[in-house]
Amino acid sequence: HAVDAVREWIVRFEARSDHAHPLMFGTMSWRHGGKVPGHRSHQSGRDLDIGLPLLARYAQGAAVTPKRVDWDETWALISAMFETGEVTVVFLEYELQERLYEAAKRSGIERSARRAYLQWPRGMHASGLVRHSRGHRKHVHIRFRCGPYEVDCADDSLGE
Repeated sequence: HAVDAVREWIVRFEARSDHAHPLMFGTMSWRHGGKVPGHRSHQSGRDLDIGLPLLARYAQGAAVTPKRVDWDETWALISAMFETGEVTVVFLEYELQERLYEAAKRSGIERSARRAYLQWPRGMHASGLVRHSRGHRKHVHIRFRCGPYEVDCADDSLGE
């Protein structure tokens, strides 16, 4: 289910983006599930890490810093995810959400929608589809909804 959702949002993202570098995918899960070292989640195939896209002037694989991230492309990527209806949460450190907020604003997203998507500027405990989670400075963590056939799955398990 999550892989199908990933395919759908990649098509959406590529239709609106001319990003210079390929997306960098990280951990999703082990082939048959189970604990993934260094993660509290990534055990059911519903979580995926994606590197923050860099500005075109930086080489693929360059160190990821907030000034090197292409925040407009990051917003295009995240908004394409939300459009699938299959994403329940995206984790990104709170202080970086300001840059994402400004990118959403530049893209024409109204204030009320930015408020629904992002915690910033209301505080890291505010509601929002993009939420603070320490350690998410170089990548975003995406959690997908349960598939219709995943009878033992619960969409309310949001701990990172």
